[in-house]
Amino acid sequence: MCPKSRWMRCGALWEKKDKHLSPEEQAAGELGSQWDHTAIDARTKMVVSLIQGPSRDQETCDRLVEDFANRTNHKPPELVTTDEHAPYQNSLLKTYGQDFLPERNGNTGRKPNPRKRPSEDMVYATVDKTRENGEVVHVDTTLVFGTEEQLGQALDRSPVSANVNTAFVERQNGTARHLNARKQRKTYSFSKQLLEHFAMTWLAVFYYNFCWAHRTLRVSEVGPDDESRYIPRSPAMAARLSDHIWTVEEFLDWQVLGGA
Repeated sequence: MCPKSRWMRCGALWEKKDKHLSPEEQAAGELGSQWDHTAIDARTKMVVSLIQGPSRDQETCDRLVEDFANRTNHKPPELVTTDEHAPYQNSLLKTYGQDFLPERNGNTGRKPNPRKRPSEDMVYATVDKTRENGEVVHVDTTLVFGTEEQLGQALDRSPVSANVNTAFVERQNGTARHLNARKQRKTYSFSKQLLEHFAMTWLAVFYYNFCWAHRTLRVSEVGPDDESRYIPRSPAMAARLSDHIWTVEEFLDWQVLGGA
């Protein structure tokens, strides 16, 4: 379902800045920054998984990768690209890795514990951007899992990009801030209640997936008058989960299970 997936985080603030939190508030994890960890299918532009939390720790990344795997029948993506956030590597091994038992050195000593290693067909690359004065001045890419040949083949098969990048999920982060004022920077509309923050985030995600006519997803079609025209499509249409762009009225008439 997801031949080329991009994962990244998007930050939001509610109630207080992190530096103003008391030790008790920091321990509770209910005030301050809330981070969206997002997995998007670069081909269809669809947000497949979204995990929210106050920290960018290993546990949150594990939850994102596991949620993505559950939604895609645990089939590993053909290519995964993320920023340089280190926990993603461990999360990918935990969910998609294969168990193996390292050989013991010599005949004495404790036997090594089983470990995880990437499968032979897993390809994972990261993007590291260097910024100066708020502008990107250099971009490094690193191949973490797989071979250069496998990476080249995955990029050759990709219909959306010929390079390792995180542009698709970064664009979606911008769209999320556009749709949800609570995530805009330097604004008074930040969330005051955590439950409302989560609800508005999922409302925006569902609207984006089913109601948003993505310009780059439109397809051309020849009409009855032999004139070509563009047919708009949403990410859900591109993923074959819907046969039309939903209206807001239609969207509000359906009961949606939170986080489903």
